[in-house]
Amino acid sequence: MGVADTFSLLATLPVEQRLPYVEAALREPFVELQSAAFEALSGPGGLGRPDLVIQHYSDLTAEVRLKVASREPLFRAAAMEELRSPKEWSAGRPTRCWPRCVPARPPPCCSGASPTSPRRARKRGGHA
Repeated sequence: MGVADTFSLLATLPVEQRLPYVEAALREPFVELQSAAFEALSGPGGLGRPDLVIQHYSDLTAEVRLKVASREPLFRAAAMEELRSPKEWSAGRPTRCWPRCVPARPPPCCSGASPTSPRRARKRGGHA
C-alpha cells in the first residue's frame, strides 16, 4: 500500500482517530509522508491544523519547508498563535520556534535583565 492509498484510507476515519497518524507522518524523515501529512493538515479540505505543521517545523524536510514558505500567511498566523499560547514557553524561551517569526531566544528587553544589569554582570564573571 502506497502513501496515497494510506492517506485515502485515513481520510475515512473520524478526525480524532486520523490526527495522531497524520501528525506521526510529519515526524518521519521521508518527503512523501511529510508532503501527504502537510496536505492533510493544511491543504484545501484538510483538517485545518497548520499549528501542528508549525509545532513540527524542525522535523520537516527542506521540500516541505518550501511548501510552508509558499503558504506563508496561513503559517505566520499559526506561528503567532503558538507564540501567544503560554503552554509553549518555558523559562522565558519558546519551546518550539518557527525561524521567521520567533527569535531563538528572547531579546534583552523580554528576558527580564538589561545588558548592564547585575544579573548579567554576574553571569559574565563580573561584579554587580
